[in-house]
Amino acid sequence: MTVDEQVRIIVLNDGDHLEAVVRRFEQGWRVYFVLGDNLLGKSVVLKTSLSPHPLPWSNHGSALNAKAEVDCSTAGSFSYEFYVDGSPTRNGCGYFLVDPSLSINGSPLPLDSVVGQTHLAKLLGPLSEWKDRLRVSKESGYNMIHLTPIHSLGISNSSYSIKSHHELNETLNEKDRSVSFDEVTSLVNEMEKEWEMLTVQDVVWNHAAKNAPWLQEHPESAYNCENSPHLRPAYIVDRALHHFGREIGEDIRKINAMRYIPVITGKWSDRGIPVCVDREEHIGSIAHSLRHSILPSLRLAEFFQCDVERSVHEFERIAKGGPSSDSLDEVLPLVQDEQYRRRGCTVDMQRTARIFNRTRGDASDESHRVHLCTESFRGHLLHLNGEGERKAQSIIDDIVGACCGHIRYERVDGGGPRKGIVTEKEPLLTDYFLHEFEEGNGWEEEEKNAFDEKRAKFLMAFNGWVMSHDPLKNFALSDSEVYLRRQLVCWGDSVKLNYGDRPDDSSFLWRYMQEYTEKCARIFHGVRIDNAHGTPIHVAEYLLAAARKIRPNLFVFAELFTGSEQLDNLFVNRLGITSLIREAQAAHDSHEQGRLVYRYGGDVVGAMVQKRIRLSAPSVAHAFFLDQSHDNPSPVQIRSVHDLLPTAAMITMASCAVGSTRGYDEVVPHAIHVVDETRLYARWAEGETNEESGLIGARRVLNQLHAKLAKEGFDQVFVDQMSPDVVGITRHNAVTHESVVVVSHTAFNKDAIDRDGRVNLRWIPICGVLEEILFEMEVKEERVEEKEDAERLLGWKSYRVETREHLSPSASSLSRYHGGEQGGHLELTRFPSGAVLAFRIDSIL
Repeated sequence: MTVDEQVRIIVLNDGDHLEAVVRRFEQGWRVYFVLGDNLLGKSVVLKTSLSPHPLPWSNHGSALNAKAEVDCSTAGSFSYEFYVDGSPTRNGCGYFLVDPSLSINGSPLPLDSVVGQTHLAKLLGPLSEWKDRLRVSKESGYNMIHLTPIHSLGISNSSYSIKSHHELNETLNEKDRSVSFDEVTSLVNEMEKEWEMLTVQDVVWNHAAKNAPWLQEHPESAYNCENSPHLRPAYIVDRALHHFGREIGEDIRKINAMRYIPVITGKWSDRGIPVCVDREEHIGSIAHSLRHSILPSLRLAEFFQCDVERSVHEFERIAKGGPSSDSLDEVLPLVQDEQYRRRGCTVDMQRTARIFNRTRGDASDESHRVHLCTESFRGHLLHLNGEGERKAQSIIDDIVGACCGHIRYERVDGGGPRKGIVTEKEPLLTDYFLHEFEEGNGWEEEEKNAFDEKRAKFLMAFNGWVMSHDPLKNFALSDSEVYLRRQLVCWGDSVKLNYGDRPDDSSFLWRYMQEYTEKCARIFHGVRIDNAHGTPIHVAEYLLAAARKIRPNLFVFAELFTGSEQLDNLFVNRLGITSLIREAQAAHDSHEQGRLVYRYGGDVVGAMVQKRIRLSAPSVAHAFFLDQSHDNPSPVQIRSVHDLLPTAAMITMASCAVGSTRGYDEVVPHAIHVVDETRLYARWAEGETNEESGLIGARRVLNQLHAKLAKEGFDQVFVDQMSPDVVGITRHNAVTHESVVVVSHTAFNKDAIDRDGRVNLRWIPICGVLEEILFEMEVKEERVEEKEDAERLLGWKSYRVETREHLSPSASSLSRYHGGEQGGHLELTRFPSGAVLAFRIDSIL
């Protein structure tokens, strides 16, 4: 062991099952496993995923000193488990993570110095133009580019609905030729060499575009009405709702090419449902029609009922052979028909005979006994069918509630898209199933498709997400009724993929995705797992293992919507996720935003310098902290344009990986939509985007500061809520005792912008030497007519940031220093909304 080697000690205690405890180590460290108090004197077998053999114990002459050692030489997730005194079941378990060692041109890049920016790959244009557009990131000081999939997109043009995982999207091609993956690889290598930037890309494993040709060739790769017959009732509901919506939208009279108006009369208008659904009373009318007309006609109860007369006839034949000699007193349940045919449920006739075919003291003769037993059995079947009726009513209630909630959000709520008229392009409800066959005259005719040997396999279920659903459970399996009860927030452009439990269950799909993943690992420095919480975890484990064989130091990040930090940690541990995406836009005010910085942003200021050999403490999953992610609204829409800069500055001060999305720095005033947007990003050029645009120049200063603080060991963080809108964040170096402080005046409320800047805050104590004002920044407004460009994504020109760097304390226009070389106070004299001030304090020791 070298004098500088770091060692972490994991104490094993009987009964400690720590699957959700995160322990992060670095390559080159060593792990010691030691026995806890309740394991002393016992025989303990310790196994890890690093080796098929148990770890040897080094006793050093005493059980009290026994330890097992592991060298952290490879990045990834590693599990351990132990067995006590020959127990066949494990007595404890856990994980430890070894971070990847990132580097740029051979120079180390600490994880906490990562500053990344997201781009929608489809908006970068032909590959020959990528550098012109990506240069915006380079000039803004980012060191990592995150791309959405570069692969061939489906019919919706969504960045995450991939038609072919083995072909490039057509937008990358030149006018006269197609480009290759090798050319993309060359560009990625070129940007690392020339720009000192890494490139990462999304991987999409859980779904594919509904028009993917390979799905038609391998329909077993999807959940469909053949391999998942439990979805048949859900398909029938889906078709009924589809036709209901079409009938509502049919009563439209075209006035001209730009305008439609609803006809007053029509099939559903006389029941209070016009073509333009935009009022709460319309929702009430839809609910009434669904509950009393559409859904009862489907006779859903029949899928959970038996054929009474057929079962009674079979029982009667058995009963005529004499009473059972082995009576059984228990409640007989229905056995659900695995094919989900109408009235296809059955009962276990052997158990039925023991329960119902018995000697009857009230029977006058054998014929009477058979009759009494048969009628008793018939009554029970009618009772069970009644339970089917009650279940069907429960399903109807859920369907009505889910449909009305969906329609209300899309067409009535002020915060929704307010779609208005029901059309084929904007249907009343999103289809849950792919239906490529010619439409029938109604659901009754189309129900036959679900049971047709040639057609059922092509009726594929779409993917989506389910609110408050356990991410470890697959909502497409037979123990779930998510599709039937319409609980899925459905992506109608993407089919959910069916991997099964192991590669043999769907060999083509596993092989197809493994080859895709390996190719991504060869090209890019890292991957973001799209829809990580929805991807079967055993599939993600398998594919990440394949990727790490190609690139051992793969940077893996993901966004999880589990609703539980414990579940987040479980995913982090099992998949070896390097960083979890966290977003500042989740905060409702500056106090909460500061709490997020404190939570994910590093150690506490004042923490003692630790020994190199110490107990391994549980940690928070490493964060990739974004001021805005690419699939959420712009802060200009939900906060104010003045909040862009201060929020970016606050995120900069977090001691973790940080980032943003393209458009934020250029002050694009809306979300750049992952589906609908087709305009290209601006180039780095005069008249498009340059260092004077929006936050570009200021962002470069912030990004350089973030990387510098990480590389120089400023890993302790303190957050000071100075006022409801002003937040000060300190990054401290525990070795040199130097500190850097950034003060930000946030602007969450666009109706409460303080342009004068008379904040009247308490003075900031300076305990040391105020070396310099690193920078001060202000948002400047100009009167410029803003126009949307039809071809390019350009930001507002009326807002820019004025940055002044490396000032003496006396030269600051935002503050005044009161004190001398041994300390003093800093007064914020003029600090308007959107302003940012940074200064460095050196130790007086």
